[in-house]
Amino acid sequence: MKKSTLGKWIVIILSLVIIYPQGIALKSTGAIAATSGTVTAASLNVRSGPGTNYDKVQVNGSNAYLKKGDKLTIIGTKSGWYKISFTFSGKKLQGYVMDDYVKITGTTSPTATAKSTATPTPTPAAAASTGKVVSDFKIAGSVTATNLNVRQKPSTTSTKIVSIPKKQKVTVLNEVMSGTKKWYRITTKVNNKSKTGYVLSDYIKLTLSSGIKAAVNSKTKVKLRTGAGASYKYLTNKKGSTISLSNKKAVTITKEVTDSKGKKWFKVSFTVSSVSYSGYILANQVLIKSTAATATPTPTPTATPKPSATVKPTATPTPAVTATPTPTGSVTPTPTSSDVLTDEEFESKMDSEGFPESYKPYLRDMHQIHPSWVFEAFQTGLDWDTAIQKESVLGVNLISNGKSVEWKSLESGAYNWATDSFIPFDGSTWVTSSKAALEYYMDPRNFLSEKGIFQFELLTYKSEYQDLTGVEGILYNTPLYNASYSYEDDSGKTVEHTYSETFMNAAEYSGVSPYHLASRVKQEVVTGTTTLSSSVSGAVSGLEGLYNFYNIGAYNSTTAGGAVANGLKYAKNGTTNQTLNALYLIPWDNPYDSIVGGAYIIGSNYIKRGQDTTYLQKFNMTPTSTYSHQYMANIEAPNAESKKTFDAYSVMEDIPIVFSIPVYEDMPETASPIPETAYNPNNWLKTLKVDGYSLTPTFDLKKDQTYSVIVESDISEINVTATAVSKKASISGTGCISLDEGNNEIVIKVTAENGDIREYLINVVR
Repeated sequence: MKKSTLGKWIVIILSLVIIYPQGIALKSTGAIAATSGTVTAASLNVRSGPGTNYDKVQVNGSNAYLKKGDKLTIIGTKSGWYKISFTFSGKKLQGYVMDDYVKITGTTSPTATAKSTATPTPTPAAAASTGKVVSDFKIAGSVTATNLNVRQKPSTTSTKIVSIPKKQKVTVLNEVMSGTKKWYRITTKVNNKSKTGYVLSDYIKLTLSSGIKAAVNSKTKVKLRTGAGASYKYLTNKKGSTISLSNKKAVTITKEVTDSKGKKWFKVSFTVSSVSYSGYILANQVLIKSTAATATPTPTPTATPKPSATVKPTATPTPAVTATPTPTGSVTPTPTSSDVLTDEEFESKMDSEGFPESYKPYLRDMHQIHPSWVFEAFQTGLDWDTAIQKESVLGVNLISNGKSVEWKSLESGAYNWATDSFIPFDGSTWVTSSKAALEYYMDPRNFLSEKGIFQFELLTYKSEYQDLTGVEGILYNTPLYNASYSYEDDSGKTVEHTYSETFMNAAEYSGVSPYHLASRVKQEVVTGTTTLSSSVSGAVSGLEGLYNFYNIGAYNSTTAGGAVANGLKYAKNGTTNQTLNALYLIPWDNPYDSIVGGAYIIGSNYIKRGQDTTYLQKFNMTPTSTYSHQYMANIEAPNAESKKTFDAYSVMEDIPIVFSIPVYEDMPETASPIPETAYNPNNWLKTLKVDGYSLTPTFDLKKDQTYSVIVESDISEINVTATAVSKKASISGTGCISLDEGNNEIVIKVTAENGDIREYLINVVR
């Protein structure tokens, strides 16, 4: 999807902001003469502004988009985006697209609206392209990853310059923040040649021979920890109050530590009210102060500098395409202290949303712990009992057969009384859940806790706080953590990606949260800390070279390997609509296409339909296809995914996560309880015999019936034997039984594990 380097830099140079020596700057969107281009992506969204947080351009209510090979006209540039004119459904339109997915087919000179006699100070990226090394500081460091990609620009989608091994020595020259990701611009020697480029800071350990001057970099106040990790307590003053530091607060970095989840922390010292403290802060919330007289990597242009004959314009932002561009004025800002609702405002907010009283105690607790979280009521308009009834269809909501009896359905078709077994509906282990289990998992009030609430998180991509570090947090302790893969693209070129980079690319392509995508894959194909499902091995017999990371199309099948085979057949053939297959990147003959293309399906088939939380994907309470079109069968999946997502967020404070929480009509006054402990109820006999005689009628284990036996007059006793269907049941009344003349009533009692008794009657006539 990359353009040629020459074409890219021609456009970048043309789009640099030109500033008068007197300080009068051009508009931030660079105007250029009409330039033609061709789309290189399979499908390219067109937005109303230069960023993923702008609305998509629409025509008659449908999103406009461009396909691979479509022609367009470039009429401007801004922050890694092209302003374009194009035709969709016969209409001439304008909008913005990421410039990384457009190949320039013509070049022109810029449309000048002012002349500049000053030469702009080059950004680090621009300086690198001319062979000049511009640095704000020079700090030694070493690589901590097995292999670390050095890229031309601070973006996981940027061209890789070289890959450097673990323990390679580097010199850090600058820092660049891209969303919440911090990139180091480094220089290093490879084969005795100097290489300069960008690496993710998470994988560089700084050599801290002495304290380094730095400053807090956060839109909100940052709470420090007493140790390197989210499990440590917050740092407090002598009065016991939590210490928080404002943006640009001066600190000194004294130590660097990576926690058990791979997150980097700095130990910093600072003063508050003339008192010295030290504590731990996430490394991406700190920027090192420049020690050089050169421009920093991403300065803010000064609009009105003081007049001077020698004034030079401030450096323009690094013209780098990132996977998550942050457009000015479009992103929902991280709330400041003034954005946090007071207790009174919060109560009013809950009332206006229509939350029932039974929800409010849980939400109050969450508001106290996370004041920046936003809770919205999703008013389903559906009756609670009706919703439970509709979701109680046989085989729709499944649970592991390993669960105890109370979690599993004993209804007809769900349980076989004749074999004391629960009937599987997917593989050999997934059986229908009980009504009590369904009520428990469908009741939102049971999950309004820190870990449970993320099943109600809105699943759209939020570039301002969803990043590579968070994805790695979700993938921690799985085979995908800090792992990479390679494959040959259509041109035969070997391409290498990490899984976390791929999830970020998938988020950009689909508009779906990368945390949700990583959690979904973890739920679907991770089978152990070092093992994955065969559906992503690429080695299933007859379906070699195919991958399905989300198990899309892997519909329920009790045939051995059936679900996996169904999913891989989808990976090969997709739908009958070839336009859709192109959008889905079918066939999925490598992990990248499976993860990125599958994300598009999840986004378009679920989230854009209104099923924009994990809960609604499991229990579809939206007006579209209500009670059906449900992604997963596992009734516990939303809660399981929620916990994994919480872990990814656990080190992030005060970010405006939005939760959409379902509310039903006529709900029970209190939350539906966990199913009460139950025991096996099976008290049926599997066999019933009288030695030497036949029963009339013939014994039928599926029927309650009375049996009779006629014996000779000289028979004084008989031997009765029986076995229960359930091994947990007990039997009485069998064995050697004495007979009187005439009719003898023999009662055999079967007592189930739960205490239920069933009686069998045999009339023996002597």
